[in-house]
Amino acid sequence: AQAVLDGLKAQNSDVRSYYDSLSKTGFALSADGSIYYRVSPSTRVGGEMSINTFGSYDEFKSLIGIKQSLGGN
Repeated sequence: AQAVLDGLKAQNSDVRSYYDSLSKTGFALSADGSIYYRVSPSTRVGGEMSINTFGSYDEFKSLIGIKQSLGGN
């Protein structure tokens, strides 16, 4: 398999047959959670939170709100 990549690299300089020396490895974290409190049989108040550190950026999201059930039993 490596010989095939080396052959393609000889034909086309855009082909990468090895990882670049700038290639990095590392640790990443991804987590999310939510919590809601039932105020009445059809209404909940709460929030959600998530974090993601994968790639070249860190992402943090949060949400607070009210959930209302419509219709049903």
